[in-house]
Amino acid sequence: MRFYYTGNIAWAFETAWDLAIPAIFLFSGWAARLGRFAARVAPNRTLQTGLFWILFGVIFALADLPVLFFRSYMRSHWFGLSEQPLPDWIADVFKEAGIEIALGLVAVWVGLYLIRRFPKNWWLACSTLALPLLLALVFLQPLVFEPLFNRFEPLQDKGLETKILALAESAGLEHPAVFQVNRSKQTKALNAYVSGLFGSARIVLWDTLFPKLSQREILSIVAHEVGHRVLHHLIKGTFVLWLLVTASLWGCSVAAPVILSKWGSMFQFTSLSEPAAIPLLVFLLLAAIFIVTPIGFAYSRHVEAEADRFALELTHDNHAGASSQLKLSLQNLSNPRPGWLFVLFRATHPPDAERIEFFNNYKPWETGEPLRYRDLIKPQP
Repeated sequence: MRFYYTGNIAWAFETAWDLAIPAIFLFSGWAARLGRFAARVAPNRTLQTGLFWILFGVIFALADLPVLFFRSYMRSHWFGLSEQPLPDWIADVFKEAGIEIALGLVAVWVGLYLIRRFPKNWWLACSTLALPLLLALVFLQPLVFEPLFNRFEPLQDKGLETKILALAESAGLEHPAVFQVNRSKQTKALNAYVSGLFGSARIVLWDTLFPKLSQREILSIVAHEVGHRVLHHLIKGTFVLWLLVTASLWGCSVAAPVILSKWGSMFQFTSLSEPAAIPLLVFLLLAAIFIVTPIGFAYSRHVEAEADRFALELTHDNHAGASSQLKLSLQNLSNPRPGWLFVLFRATHPPDAERIEFFNNYKPWETGEPLRYRDLIKPQP
């Protein structure tokens, strides 16, 4: 419970601080001064925008570092969830910041160009480009970004691999890519996930699972991830994310003129297309993301519940499903019955207590009730 409460405090402070950083830039005049500096140094608008973004991104990352250090490093070590050396943690943080700044550079170049080109409907133009960008990022995630932080390799337990492939085949997945990742270098928590789209799709098991869970429990977790694949949750989730991004961009386009009409003279710029307006766009996007997060997380909890149901219909192993979820909850220091505010803004999965209760009680095959996913699962011998 101490881990739960300190996590909530850290999340609330970090959310407020991340909004405060661009606001400080705007109301202090730093954004305008940084914009004038970029204009003196860089010869054209494109280079000015790039220079402004890189400087702003570096300052933002450094300002956010103490909060991230407490939330991600100190808490994990205090509560025994990590033994990662500080230099390794710092290296991971700088890699992540570098990726975010690089991707953000492309986004601000394209975004400010579209704002100049379509001053009234720029949000729609940005949304149109956002969908292929999101699909590309999800496709590249396991191929380009994830290997920067960890080592991925085939399962070392070949007996378990054979059982996993047989389980996946019964769900219609022929020879799915299954990897284990050395997450033990960063954490003692337990997890598994699916990532990628189309040819890059894969199921990934953290190596922390193997000493803690039995084969039956691991197969139950894999069945859940197979459910995500068979039910196409990643591509559906990408489209849901795109809709939320579109709503956020529209909200920014509505709010920005109001803010500029009131405080534009203080900010020392009047157009969103100027490099100095980047902190305002960041502030508005962060605020919009905060507002739409409960919608995205509600959808995430829905598909996670679907994957739990699929796993049970695939394995018929209620005990393994419940016991694996219990072990994950205990090892990860999860609160099995979090408050409604946590569920609304932070929970991507149903609460652990609800999932364990579902694993214990969902047995339609014992009463002859039809299975929801009977057409997707081959009868097992």
